[in-house]
Amino acid sequence: KEKRADRLPPFGIVQMNSPKLKEYLEFAMGDGLSLVVAGVEEEIDPLLDPVLEKQIIKKGKSLYINVADKMCSYQPDFNIFFISRLPNPHFSPELQAKTTVVDFTVTIKGLEDQLLDVVIGKEQKALQDQLEQ
Repeated sequence: KEKRADRLPPFGIVQMNSPKLKEYLEFAMGDGLSLVVAGVEEEIDPLLDPVLEKQIIKKGKSLYINVADKMCSYQPDFNIFFISRLPNPHFSPELQAKTTVVDFTVTIKGLEDQLLDVVIGKEQKALQDQLEQ
């Protein structure tokens, strides 16, 4: 018999265009797990709107979210993360209002500054202490 955790892909990652996105979303929400959705372009599947808007319905002590006309169990520990390979994505204002966007892009100047800090730290500790003050 398949274990429940085996229904999620390795590391809880699913591609945005995967036909199993809804299945993985339901499982992660119901068990309060984190789900990473990779391959995000500038638009998010409308299937995810009720989740991003936290349209939570309380029935008794249980929580639900209506996903694609199906009431899905929801646990407050559930998290969803989106990954995009776009160098400078232009998400719609609506999507930005529903999410927190973190840009991990490293510029050449930023990388030079970080490497210079490492070299100074290794080669001239006194100079680094002086720069930090």
